[in-house]
Amino acid sequence: MPAAVIFSGAGELDSLLPSLAELLVDAVASGASIGFLAPISFAGALEYWRSVREALGDSRLLLVWLDEATGKLAGTVQLDLALERTDCTAPKS
Repeated sequence: MPAAVIFSGAGELDSLLPSLAELLVDAVASGASIGFLAPISFAGALEYWRSVREALGDSRLLLVWLDEATGKLAGTVQLDLALERTDCTAPKS
């Protein structure tokens, strides 16, 4: 069973950047619909993950799943917390 690791700071992610880039390249090459057009280069994927690393902080978290048996990266989820009002109704006066 994979183990989840939560990253909330930029410095914590450096050692995983190459694995994250490889996972992104593989996902896009396999046809995943994740907002990238194939083919994406390893350098382009690494640049993307560096931008994610820099954006981590107050309102963004990154969850990474690692295979406990191998320690290899199994998947990721990004969470941006909506800190602003999101309803479409005007306040009643």
